[in-house]
Formats: sequence, structure tokens, C-alpha cells
Amino acid sequence: MITIKGSRNDGFEDHAFPAREADIVSAMYSLLRHELRFGGQIANASPTSVAIRTQVFGKTDTTVFSGTKEEMLPLFEAISLYMLSNRTIEDASEWVVNVVGDGKRVSPLLATAFAPLAVSGDVDGSKSKMIVAGIVLGEDRIEHLQQAVSVPDSDFVSAMQLIRDGEDPSEVFA
Repeated sequence: MITIKGSRNDGFEDHAFPAREADIVSAMYSLLRHELRFGGQIANASPTSVAIRTQVFGKTDTTVFSGTKEEMLPLFEAISLYMLSNRTIEDASEWVVNVVGDGKRVSPLLATAFAPLAVSGDVDGSKSKMIVAGIVLGEDRIEHLQQAVSVPDSDFVSAMQLIRDGEDPSEVFA
């Protein structure tokens, strides 16, 4: 489980929000859809946590995602793939290696699969969904990527959790 802690500085004082626990898929989706999509920047990162700082209406929100090194790896891969809209795959992969170590690299197949969305921004959240789906599906089930992105937002995280737990994507998307 990933722990998500948030705080907001309104220019006068800090306000802490209650910490919450989320499974890896929900945390990855939240990180992309609610933090990076709205201009969040990486403030700090280690193998077991990442802090995202976002400016919102003159306030500064800081959200920290933390977990074990193994739990955080999909989040770091998601950040790297999201970063591809501004960087090369080598730069994004280097970022993962520098934070996580162990020679982990961004999958070139996943990067290629979502490349068309990387340059278009994430106005409707499709890029966030594609990255999460790509990581959950993996290279061996990438043919289901377009079906995953077509899943309504209200069902997306549940569908990805079912697949991550071993359900056949063909059954989930039927």
C-alpha cells in the first residue's frame, strides 16, 4: 500500500490533510491525474517516496507518496513516462535509474505505445490513463491499451486493479 500525505500552504500557515492509504494502481492514477496533470513538479524523490509540489490559486500544495521500493517502482515508471512529453526516453529512464537504482529502465515498447499522446498534453486525462494502463498491462498485453483508455473514468481504476490482480483483460473489457 502507498501512503499519500498532503499539505497546503496558503501563504500564512501550513494545513496538513489526513494521510490515506491507496493501492498501487489508485496511487499511480492519483499521482498522474491529480498532481502532474495540473502542473505538479517533483520537489524531492528517494527510492521509497516522491514529493510533488503544485501551485494552486496562490497556494502551494505538497503531496508525498511513500511506500516500499518495490511498491514505488510503478509510480516512478509512470512519472518517467509522463515526463516524456518534455524529455527523451533516455532522460526519463535516467531519472528512474538515479532515483530507484537497480538498472530499471522505462520500457521502450510502452513509451512508443503512448508517444502520440505525449505531445498532446493531458486535457482529458487520456495520457494519465494510457500510462497507468500501459504499466498494468505490461508489454505482453499491450494490445489491450486502447480498450483500457476507453473505459469510463468511474470504472478505470477498478478495471486496472482487476487486471493487476490476474484477471484476463479480454474478460475485464468484455
